[in-house]
Amino acid sequence: MKKILFLSVISTFVNAEDPFASFDDVPVETSASSIGMTGYAQSSMQYLSRSSEWGSLRQRLWFEPFYRPKSQIFAIESAFSIDWDPAVGARESAKEWHLQIQELYGSIMQQSRTITIGKQMMIWGSGSALSQGNYFNPTDSSDPLASGLAVNYLATTAIRWREFSGDDVFDFIVTAEPSINQLAQQGSMWDRSSPALREAFDNENLDNPIELGVGYQINRAGFDLFMGGAYVYQDDPAIVANAQGINLHRNRTSSAFLQYNVNYWDGVAQFQARYDHNLKVVNDRKTTETGEQWSLLGGWIGYLKEVSTEIDFLLTQQTNGKVTPQLSQNYHYEWGQGLWAGDIGGVYNFNDDSSLLEIKLSYKPSDTLEYSLGYNGFYGDEQSNYGMFKENTMVSARLNVYF
Repeated sequence: MKKILFLSVISTFVNAEDPFASFDDVPVETSASSIGMTGYAQSSMQYLSRSSEWGSLRQRLWFEPFYRPKSQIFAIESAFSIDWDPAVGARESAKEWHLQIQELYGSIMQQSRTITIGKQMMIWGSGSALSQGNYFNPTDSSDPLASGLAVNYLATTAIRWREFSGDDVFDFIVTAEPSINQLAQQGSMWDRSSPALREAFDNENLDNPIELGVGYQINRAGFDLFMGGAYVYQDDPAIVANAQGINLHRNRTSSAFLQYNVNYWDGVAQFQARYDHNLKVVNDRKTTETGEQWSLLGGWIGYLKEVSTEIDFLLTQQTNGKVTPQLSQNYHYEWGQGLWAGDIGGVYNFNDDSSLLEIKLSYKPSDTLEYSLGYNGFYGDEQSNYGMFKENTMVSARLNVYF
């Protein structure tokens, strides 16, 4: 089932990280009380090469105030962003300025548990290009390529209770708001929504905002295993257009998720499986019905010579019975004692022969300064998964100043 109009590159790139540390993202503890702030100032430019116009000229201030007392039993973490984008603001009905609370949560830390309350990130599974373990943080579809070779996610307000038993972790999540994907920002380069569709999203009202997740992580020497289940709203609604307008149909679904990581060939081999029940879909008669969906992912993360490598292959059986294979690759290489870095990555959809290619060159002369140049190319038929965003093929430049 194609995710039309508002999901640009969902499930494309997720930051790669140590898969054996992916479930232990507790706040950093220090030996002394600390009140402070970190963050960065960013200037980025995205030029759309096919249409010869500026897609974005975003200027961003990102700051992360924190409080970590000496007792180490409680901490407050936060992140805020202020964006100014004259390229977006020049378009009709678009917002030139945007202030957002990215994260705001408190953590209670005890020897055998961590309880986190507030707006936070809660992604199950290790970082992977086509990872299926994101249940509770919607994709930031206003700017899915903002971080380069990674999709941005938005934090969700929730209570997360993690209970530690030796090297194992019990994880329980209750959200206070639905973690569903929304339309791209009006006027942005990713906005393809009609006024009627945007009105339908604006008027959508979900009766019960609570979503639930329960998981258990087993950590052993050389491997880890995660098993979890979630009861959540489906991320993307079934969209039905009729003479009266556009209606959105979105079920609450039960889902099961499994991830297994094991040391293999001087790296880490990973396997993921996910099953979703009771999804609302649109059939050939343009009416809704319920269906189920499953996905299987196999991949490897490690080093080939001095090149950090990640390769993933994903099979998804859609609700209409069609199986979609996708291949993702990402290669990262550093030289000049870490001053320079190059990335090349991409995703290929075998069903419709569409693809996404990303190339990035970075120069970081110090810990506080980074320059980067990039290219993002979309290929395929205009009705295909990635080809529909051909006009967003871009070259980009970015300057980050960290503090």
